[in-house]
Amino acid sequence: MSQDIEEIINKVFEECGKGRIRIGDPDYGFWTFYTKFFYKCGNQNNITNSYYPIVDIPNKKKFIKEIEEYLFHAERFYYKDKEFFCLSNNSFKEKLIHDLFLNATTYDFSNIIEFIKTRKRLIQEELTMGGFILGKFDNYIIQGRINKNPSNLEGPYNFHIIMVDEFDNQFVLPSITFGIADETAYIYAVQNKKGKQSNQIAKKLDRLFRKVNKDIDSEDVIANVSPNAVVSLTIFNSFLINSNITKIIAPDYMPVRYQANKIARYKKAKNENYREALEQHNHDQYNITNKFMYLLMRYAHHFDNTEIYYDENRNIMQMQLSNKQSENTDNLIYTIDKSILPKATLKSMDNYFSH
Repeated sequence: MSQDIEEIINKVFEECGKGRIRIGDPDYGFWTFYTKFFYKCGNQNNITNSYYPIVDIPNKKKFIKEIEEYLFHAERFYYKDKEFFCLSNNSFKEKLIHDLFLNATTYDFSNIIEFIKTRKRLIQEELTMGGFILGKFDNYIIQGRINKNPSNLEGPYNFHIIMVDEFDNQFVLPSITFGIADETAYIYAVQNKKGKQSNQIAKKLDRLFRKVNKDIDSEDVIANVSPNAVVSLTIFNSFLINSNITKIIAPDYMPVRYQANKIARYKKAKNENYREALEQHNHDQYNITNKFMYLLMRYAHHFDNTEIYYDENRNIMQMQLSNKQSENTDNLIYTIDKSILPKATLKSMDNYFSH
């Protein structure tokens, strides 16, 4: 098996070194990804431009062994991807390896063995899928749902949060892309994938949640985040605390993903306005990274017992959550925080209103 895996790894390195990789099979077609990075291992490398990330492999045999162990779990965890993309066994392995590097930070490329082990532990920690009742806020039930992500997304799971009234009207809050390993939550994104919602409950709660901006200096960077995202992160962190998970690691910038999105944006623009495409790409990247970091800082501002630290060497924000309530209670965010049930009393969503 090692020889087969080594050949697949070499193919990924060769094609990604050129900035374009095709994954698939002649019978089903190919998927093209504009992914670019290099590798070095001892005296061997394929580096032609130091602008792009470089996978630093300290020991090739150990590296291949770690990839093999990761694939053993990844092929089972992401099994739906194989059918969705119509992949053979080898092309499925190829895509999983490609997606692994897609989700690495600059630090990870220099500490690749540690990174692979962490990603393996994230998918070994299989969480219970499905929905449950997180709590009750005002006259709304707070529903949670955990789903698996495909392998190309930053984290293995999504945490969805929905506010529901007694008539089953719904307001979907930003979801959290995350994973759990070694009693640590890895958070990768807090994003509103639903888009603008125009029903009455959405309009009402959207206005209500703006109250979390009370006493926030508009010139402070922590004001530059969505109130709905603040509410989502608060609910998720309360869920973590009630689940006895208090350590959070949040990576910021993933260079391969950034460049791949940039090139894809250019390709999509074709002969249209490339400058406009670049501006949109930079705007999106700002939201993905900067606003994400500001959001974590914003949470720590409200919950001042939280310890927060940005590690410039590792490209991560670290947070230590606290069970101790903040003495400041004059903000809607604290009411929302206290509405989350302890894990032991979480209820299934089935027939909730009939009990």
